[in-house]
Parts: sequence; C-alpha cells; structure tokens
Amino acid sequence: MALTIEPDLRLTPEPNPTMEVIFQTYLPDHLGVIEYHSASRSYQREVIGGVNLDAKQLDSQRMTQSLYNWQQKYTNVKTQLATTYIRELVARESGKTTNESDPNETLKELFQTFFPDKEYLGVEPDPNGGLRFPVRTRGGQVHDINELSSGEKEVLYGYLRLRNSTPRNSTLLLDEPELHLNPGLLRGFPDFYHKNLGKARNNQLWLVTHSDTLLRQAVGNPNYSVFHMTTADTDSPTSNQAVKVLAQDELERATIDLVGDLATYRPQGKVVLFEGGGDTDTDVRITERLFPAFAKIVNLVSGGSKQRVRDLYEVLAATAEQVGMADRFFAVTDKDSGPWETPPAGAHQLSWDAYHIENYLLEPSFVRQAVEVLVGEDRFENDQQVFDTLRDAAAETLPELVSVRLKKIVNDMIVSSVHLGGNPRTQDAAEALIDSVNATFVRLNAAQSKIDRAFLDSQATIIKDGLSNALNDRTWVKEFPGRFVLQRFAANVLAGKGSYEGFRNVIVDQMVDAGFEPTGMRQVIDTIMASNPPVGPPA
Repeated sequence: MALTIEPDLRLTPEPNPTMEVIFQTYLPDHLGVIEYHSASRSYQREVIGGVNLDAKQLDSQRMTQSLYNWQQKYTNVKTQLATTYIRELVARESGKTTNESDPNETLKELFQTFFPDKEYLGVEPDPNGGLRFPVRTRGGQVHDINELSSGEKEVLYGYLRLRNSTPRNSTLLLDEPELHLNPGLLRGFPDFYHKNLGKARNNQLWLVTHSDTLLRQAVGNPNYSVFHMTTADTDSPTSNQAVKVLAQDELERATIDLVGDLATYRPQGKVVLFEGGGDTDTDVRITERLFPAFAKIVNLVSGGSKQRVRDLYEVLAATAEQVGMADRFFAVTDKDSGPWETPPAGAHQLSWDAYHIENYLLEPSFVRQAVEVLVGEDRFENDQQVFDTLRDAAAETLPELVSVRLKKIVNDMIVSSVHLGGNPRTQDAAEALIDSVNATFVRLNAAQSKIDRAFLDSQATIIKDGLSNALNDRTWVKEFPGRFVLQRFAANVLAGKGSYEGFRNVIVDQMVDAGFEPTGMRQVIDTIMASNPPVGPPA
C-alpha cells in the first residue's frame, strides 16, 4: 500500500494490489516474512495430542503465528517434533523421502554446541503408545525435555522454531533474547544466530536488548550494527531516534569503556566525569536521582580515586582536541581538589560549590524526615534543632579536618620541591641529571628548615580559626566534609537503627519525593546543558 502524509500528520493508506498479493503469499523458502519473538516468553509443559499430518494446514498455522501469535510458537514445539517424526515414518514406509530438515537432528546439534554436558536422544516411541523426548545428562540420568531450564529452552525452542520454519530472505525480530539466559549462554548467542539464521539463510536479525554482555559482543564487530534508541521527547522532530553506536575511533572506544554499561551509553552524548570519594559512584547515583532528565541525555561516569581521574583526563586530552570534540567532555570535581589536579586541555573542569556532593544533603527538613523514617518517630521539635545537631556533628570532625588540611599543606611543599630535569639526548645521563638532583635537595632542605614545630603550630591555628569561624557564620555547610558530618550525625542520632549509607539514601529519597534540586548542583548542570554543541545526539 501507499501512505499519504497529510499536513496535519495524518496517515492515509491507499490500496496497492501488488503489495496485497505479496503480503498474502506465504512461501517462507522463497519470499521473506517478518518473524517476531516477544520478550514475554513462558515455557509450559506440553502434552502431545492430535498430531496433524496435513502439510497445508501446518503451513497455514505457521503463517498466522509469524508476527502476532507469539506465544503459540513455544507451546507447540513438542507437536512439531512429533509431527516431523511421524511424517518421516510414513514417508519411509511408503518408500519416499522428504526434503524437510529434521528438527530432532537440529536439536542434537544445538546440545553439542551449547550444552555439551547433556545429550538429546531424539523422539522415542513409548511402550504405552505415546512419544518421549528424553535428554541424558553426563551422569547417565534421563529426563524429559520439559525439565530443561528456561535459559536452555530459550536457546533450544527459540532456535528450533526459527530453524524449523526455514525462513529465507526474511526479517527476524527478537525482543530481549537475554530474558532467560545466563551470561555463559549469552556470550555465544549472537554469533550462533548470525551464522545459522542470518548468514546461512540470508536473513536480517533485529535484536532489541538491554544486555551489556550482548552489546559488547556487537559494538565494533563488522557483522553487527548497533543503534541506541532515544526517547521521542528528547529529540527534535527532524532527528532520528535511532543513533548508531560507533567504536571505530579511539575516542569513542575510550568513552564506551568509561561509561562501562553499554546499555546506558548515549552515543555522541556528552560525558560528565565525576571525582569519586567514599562510595566511588555516589556522585553519579545522587545526580541520577535528583536530576533524572539530565542523566537520561548524558553519559555519567564515576572517576573513582583522584589518580584515576587524572588518568582519565589524560585520555581525554590526547584525543578530544585532535578531533575537535573537546566540548563533549566535562569533569566535575570536589571543591577541595588541589591545583595539581586541574585537568589538561580537552576536558572542561567544573567544581561543586561545596566540599563534596554529600554537602547538598545537609538540608534540615529532609534530614529530619529521613530520621523519622528510620527511627519511626520525630526526634526533633523543629528544623532549627536539626541544623544545630548537624553543626555539633561538624564540630566533632574539627580536629580530623585540621589534621587533613595541615598534612596537605606540608605534602604540597615537599612535592613541589622535587623536580628532576636534564637533557635526555645527552651522552652522559648522570651529568645531565646531577644539577637537577642537587637543586632538588636544596629546595628540600629549605622546606625542611621552614617546616618546623612553630610553622606547624601556626598553620594549624590558622586552619582551626578559619573552620571555627565557619561554624559560627553558617558557612560550615559548604566548608566541612558533608560525608563525615552525616556519618557523625547518624552515629549520634540513629543509635544503631540504620547505617550511614542507608541514611544518606533515605535523605535522597525524601528530596526526590519533594522534587528538590540543590542550587549548587543545578548551577553546574545548567552550565553543562548550556554548552555548545547542545547536549544529546545530533540531528
């Protein structure tokens, strides 16, 4: 048929006799069909009864099952096996042979490929007049084919249905084939189907999947094309919802490796790298919960330790600038990141305006609600009392925080004193290096003479006074590490009725329920969203 698109986007079908004849003709060996396998598959025990030897009626039944009657494809597997077995017997007794492929032999081949510990023995006549479908294990035990696991049936029944119908030049649609498969079976699944159903029968296979295991086998493999389906409301009307996932260049492969799970990868989307701390994926999970719309159109990556963040920055710097895609990558670091952790060109660094992301959870109203959820009662008279208790918890972390900052000052002075240089092309390597070694020791000696007890006392006092002032003027909410504050608060208030991680997650839950978006996080996200080119796949 022909489709006319009206100005109001209505589709008006127009009859086409040629297309009607084509779609009414069912010759799967010659004319392609569309075969659909839904994700809602269930495997029920089948009792054989009423074997039909009428080939025309069988073809008619298969024709009606091709696209829409998906469940019937799996409930008549035993019937298909029995029918083929009996028709072979009838043909053999009459002195004729059939051209049909024997599904029993196909099943035996499948067992050898996927289940070497088991053997399908084929259809056997039962002394009581019925038929049996035995499977023998390596230990010699025999059970019925119905006793196979759902994953085993997924491979056997699904392939048998497609192979027995012998479609050629067709399109085979498989929705979530990983539904019942364990990772071991899943690893060889796409290659097996490509070889035996795709290439061998000149068919095109469409697999709809959320499986990272399946996707990793396909991305970069010339046998497959992988597309990411975006939601309709995130694209302009002129853009294609199916965005091809490419892995031919170093930058794209690095991005895929950073994201980790290909099922959540947004091809050609922006990459936001978070500096980890505590639970390394805390920043990612909190951002996904509080800003779900943002998380759906970008690739959020947990950078882990500071060293790993620096390594990832180097990957971005080595490739992004060369291909003109520097605007695609962003790094969001904690406020306490040191100057030597600044990323090189090729990655844009943004920072939270607080010590780290957990500081945005220090909202008294939501903390109070979380305590009530975990303890079962409201332990505070008002939000101000919650704020005061949080401040007291922050004050308990003061000695530890002074120690951390003092160590950082000393470490910076020592590290900055070490600098080894020299001409690498000189014939005398020792001569080239000795001057920088001597200069390094001069700087280290100068640092040693400066870093005495008086210096440490002075710096500790300055740090302590600054933090004490922050406790008095409410700026402690951003200056003190929110993670440590919430840990102390949970230990003091929850009295063992919940862990810090659970407490933190409940606070986030309360914020999500209220639709609350921390202002500091929103500013960073708005900066990324407003960048050029815009976030999301290209039109």
